[in-house]
Amino acid sequence: SATVAQKDGGVHPINRRRRPAENGCCAAVAVPWSSPTLERMHQYDLDYAGSFADVARIFCRWCEETDGPKTAKAAATWLSTLHAGALALPLVETYDDSDPPDLPRELLEKVKVGLAPYWGLYYRMVFDPAPLGAEEPVMGDLGDDLEDVYRDIRRGLFLFENERRAAAVWHWRFHHEIHWGQHACAALYALHHYAQEHGENAL
Repeated sequence: SATVAQKDGGVHPINRRRRPAENGCCAAVAVPWSSPTLERMHQYDLDYAGSFADVARIFCRWCEETDGPKTAKAAATWLSTLHAGALALPLVETYDDSDPPDLPRELLEKVKVGLAPYWGLYYRMVFDPAPLGAEEPVMGDLGDDLEDVYRDIRRGLFLFENERRAAAVWHWRFHHEIHWGQHACAALYALHHYAQEHGENAL
């Protein structure tokens, strides 16, 4: 249920959500529905950015390893948690314009193997869901979705772990809006349908 936190002399609603922990269970995390810019970030916002980075770190490890659960439920849990978390990240109005480096090829090859069960699970999708649109559906691939989410999350994590927290938050928010958020939402719909047809622990 919702609680309230006192900040800047005002009352801000806090939503208690769940996030996957390292042992596959969930831990409660406070999600701020409104936050100041990082230029005047309070400890509360720093803590939330750190919480998102913790989730991002464990998600990346899940993508890179082959021994974690690779099911429809596991993928949907990660994508929904990351999507909800990105919506609540603090707003950043300034950003240092040095991009994070490209991910090493060896790491991406490791992720290909880690996400192998999802590659080739195709589904139909449209980029513009407007009701009067005439766009023809295209083919989506759950493996491609998860890898694209991983790339954007992992590059932001590189910034965060190198003491560039504002740049990391800007990267996660901006690329969520223009790229990985679209992949996450499209994949969630496909995963929901897949779980209904085959069971949430199937793949």
